[in-house]
Amino acid sequence: HHLGHHLTNPTTDPSRPHTRRPPTTPPAMPTPTDQHLPTRLAQRSPRTARGARRLDPVRDRRRVPWRRRGVGAVPVRWGAGRGSSAGCRRCVPLSTGTRSVDGIRRRYVDTTGNLRLEVSAPGILISDSGADRDPWPADHQLNSLRGRGAGAAVRAIIDNQAPFGVRQLADITGVPAPTLSRVIVLLDREGIVARKPRGPVPNVDWQGAIRRWAEDYGQLTSNRPTMLLDPRGLRATEQCLASASFKYAATGAFAARRFSPLAPARTASLYVEDPIEAADELNLREVDAGANVVLLEPFDPAVLAGATTRDGLTCVAPSQLAVDLLTGPGREPSQGEALLEWMADNESVWRS
Repeated sequence: HHLGHHLTNPTTDPSRPHTRRPPTTPPAMPTPTDQHLPTRLAQRSPRTARGARRLDPVRDRRRVPWRRRGVGAVPVRWGAGRGSSAGCRRCVPLSTGTRSVDGIRRRYVDTTGNLRLEVSAPGILISDSGADRDPWPADHQLNSLRGRGAGAAVRAIIDNQAPFGVRQLADITGVPAPTLSRVIVLLDREGIVARKPRGPVPNVDWQGAIRRWAEDYGQLTSNRPTMLLDPRGLRATEQCLASASFKYAATGAFAARRFSPLAPARTASLYVEDPIEAADELNLREVDAGANVVLLEPFDPAVLAGATTRDGLTCVAPSQLAVDLLTGPGREPSQGEALLEWMADNESVWRS
């Protein structure tokens, strides 16, 4: 029984010729050729050239990488057809200088309009130029001058005469070059700084920079104030400062009198590192109302940079004093305008 079953089984019968079914292969996917480039061009994700979803140049414009060597180019992939020597390629972003190199065959397309397509059969060359800068800048660009780094950078830009380079200014002031660069880009967008791409800063509107900084800064909000009272009056406070052992720098109307004759100050505003130590040495009292002395903890040590002694009183640099006055209480904003006029007439005195 088993033997008969073996002889009649077509798969094991030795008398039947052995035939093997050819292996099945998946149907070949249609591959666009060079002749169909204008209509079959595929825009693919920059992560991989195979299997990624298509990119919409408008909807996905922020997903397209922007690199120094290119203009946010979308990598392009096409199949190898008759007459194609490149085969399946993925283009990379190319800068203007790289795209203009003669004798090198390149194919690229990006979302700003830069385009170059070469087809060998039939002979077709399509080329066009788009933008040289990113039309959709990244969202992480600086939009405010708040904070420690931005304040130190804008002070460095104001206090130093142009022209200067970013790295040169960083070496002089100690402010990190990336922070300086971001602040310069912000001021350039608002027309305050004249800047060439990858070049030095030839001109700075220092008054415009101070006013722009004042929009994001406040004398009593950016720094930490402590309201105190000297029952003996401001004259006694000034006499005590002449022999003070702690480091300080006067600002506001109290310091503005040393630069331009103005109305007498009613409050002495002082930058100090330790308000408790300063209050004890000056014999000041903490009060809720009627304070005539304000001790300010600076938001950044750069506030004290460039402090000078004028008529026995240590005062902050004119650029710091100007922004403090423009954002100060009472009549100090009008005193800040008067100080800006003094700074314009004596620019060689306070700018290095």
